[in-house]
Amino acid sequence: MLKIFFWIIAITAILFLLLRFVVIPSQSKLPNNIKTPTSEQENHTLSPCPDKPNCVSSAATKQSQKIEPLSFEGSEKDAIEQLKNIVSSLPKSEIIIQQPNYLHVTFKSPLMSYIDDTEFLADESTGLIQVRSAARLGQSDLDKNRQRIELIRQKFQ
Repeated sequence: MLKIFFWIIAITAILFLLLRFVVIPSQSKLPNNIKTPTSEQENHTLSPCPDKPNCVSSAATKQSQKIEPLSFEGSEKDAIEQLKNIVSSLPKSEIIIQQPNYLHVTFKSPLMSYIDDTEFLADESTGLIQVRSAARLGQSDLDKNRQRIELIRQKFQ
């Protein structure tokens, strides 16, 4: 019985190490569906959510993925700067791209270092910041992206 228990522990440990150091690092590439706006793209929109429950977006048509945009007053540049300060204070965050009206941030989960991509696109004419947050890997995110956006919303307002 002790040998069986030992082998179960050993196999579990090996699978964990393979997942942690082989499978998860393969997600480090920026997903193809995230298109960084350039200065020529004035009408840039965020990428749609994939058909998985690990994404939320203010532009989503699927109710389970829908989240309200953030609202702001003033310039989009100031709003993005404020967002940058907020997300920088959150654990395991990294600013990937910052432009006057756009911010792309990644967040890593504490244990397994899963990466979530979060985008903010500010529109001064509407006073809204469109948001999209999605896990790069897996099917479910246990609603972490939604919770993170709501936390950012609280700190932003």
